Amino acid sequence: MLEPMHEILPAQSTNSDTRAALTQRIQTWLAQRGVRALILISIAVILLTLGDIITSHFPGAADWRVYATILILVVLLALRIGWENVLLRIVNETYINQVVIFSSSVLVLLALWLNHNNTMLIGYLFPVLAAEAAVTLRVRTTGLLISGLLAGWLLRQVQDGVSMAQLTDETFALTLGVAITAAFASAVRFYLEQAERMQQLNAELLASQARERELAVAAERVRLARDIHDGLGHHLTVLAVQLQAAERLLERDPSRVAATLALCRAETQTALADVRQSVAALRQSPLDGRSLAAALDKLTHDFSQAAGMQACLIQQGSAVPLSSSAGLTIYRTAQEGLTNAQKHALNATQVTITLAYTAMQVRLTVQDNGAPVPPPTHPHGFGLAGLRERADQLGGTLQAGPLSPQGFRLELQLPLSTPSTTGATT
Repeated sequence: MLEPMHEILPAQSTNSDTRAALTQRIQTWLAQRGVRALILISIAVILLTLGDIITSHFPGAADWRVYATILILVVLLALRIGWENVLLRIVNETYINQVVIFSSSVLVLLALWLNHNNTMLIGYLFPVLAAEAAVTLRVRTTGLLISGLLAGWLLRQVQDGVSMAQLTDETFALTLGVAITAAFASAVRFYLEQAERMQQLNAELLASQARERELAVAAERVRLARDIHDGLGHHLTVLAVQLQAAERLLERDPSRVAATLALCRAETQTALADVRQSVAALRQSPLDGRSLAAALDKLTHDFSQAAGMQACLIQQGSAVPLSSSAGLTIYRTAQEGLTNAQKHALNATQVTITLAYTAMQVRLTVQDNGAPVPPPTHPHGFGLAGLRERADQLGGTLQAGPLSPQGFRLELQLPLSTPSTTGATT
């Protein structure tokens, strides 16, 4: 039953890993290429502005403001070139991004205020700065930066005495360009953040799936261990007792040895059938094709023949349909009770199994009349501990202990619930 799970889940994990790797590549490409493209655009605008200023004022007279504007643009150019190639490699990324963008904004505004003839070319840097701020800075900081740039532009135009119609057209065009580039850059940033978040969630999901697979495998191993102990362990215990009896009878009563060995052979065949069921993931149970009462009756009959003590079954109340897990738990409890009586009860001659149905629960008791010896506690035992796990899973209880003055009692109580649609037994 576990093999299909192991065949499917790795394929799902592989597909998830492929999608995660593709998302990571897209995210890295957008982050690196996007910022680099903005830097290249700003460099191109700066070079165009420098070229326009030089061709407009040289050769000829040029005042100090022209030289100051050229110097500012050269510094701005050096800052843009060194941003990605040098500064980001030696200084904290968040800090250097803020310094570069705000420094660039101040330099652009200075160039704008010093230069009168190249206002529009310098204004082309505004959308680039807005996009860079939207990608690298917080929303509030980006809004303050854009507001400062537009306010500086507007004041510069008013100082130059631009007509109201021209001022309105140019301000609208510049504001629209800044808004579009900032919105696009914000959308790209949002996508990058969501892609990173989805990548983290995908990693957490894969880790959760791995843990679930491990828990499922562990639970299946525990279930198999319980079933092997309750089924195969019972048969091997009976077999060991019969072989000891055969060894003692070998010299005193050889005629009975053959009958004992016949019982051992039958018990071995039953144990082998249980092993085959375990290898097949225990798809079948002792209750398949028979009622719970019939299965318990056969169990007590076989035990009486093999164990040398009398076992009887008593049913109280009217049988009601039980789920397959509840029926199997009751059967395994009876089986474990008989095994423990054979192994631990001294001088026991009788074991009584009582199956009682009430309005609210079903109760199974296994009681012997021997002198009880506390069963050995072993850290790897699966007997009563496995039965308690079964009972807990079904909302029931399991109690075991010696009686006074003699005997040992094992009692299982399970609540009655709506039987499952498949595998119900009575």
